Amino acid sequence: MEAERTNGETLIWVQSLKGYGQATLKSAKSFMHFDGDYRQLKSWKERFLMEHKKIKQDIQTRLMRECGGTGDHFLNPPRDYVPDNMKSGTTCVVCDVEFEVEDSLDEHIRSIHKDVVKKTFSKEAFEMVMKSEDYTEWLKKPSSKKTKGRNK
Repeated sequence: MEAERTNGETLIWVQSLKGYGQATLKSAKSFMHFDGDYRQLKSWKERFLMEHKKIKQDIQTRLMRECGGTGDHFLNPPRDYVPDNMKSGTTCVVCDVEFEVEDSLDEHIRSIHKDVVKKTFSKEAFEMVMKSEDYTEWLKKPSSKKTKGRNK
């Protein structure tokens, strides 16, 4: 019996697929012993990619909550959060304004550049997703090759 493909292996394979022609169906049969038709393969691929997206979103939400995020899906950074990449010494990197003290710079960044701060908080959490144990565990799990209405 052949070993099942992991989600990580399947993700790389799925991302390399181009369309749903004969070659893709043949590749699916070879790669994961898929025995459906083009329509079922497309449906399976969409479900797999949605599962991948959902696992990353769930982990990102949890990480932002753990880091003190607030609001819907914990998207708002903690009140004292100021991204390091937005300042150079006592200068605001975004608008190149210099401040005498770092506290004034931090307050400026949090109040004037709220959108950039929020995007950076979310981006940093997303970067942590790829390194998280939950994500690496999902990548190691065997892929499901179920097609709707069929038991595999």
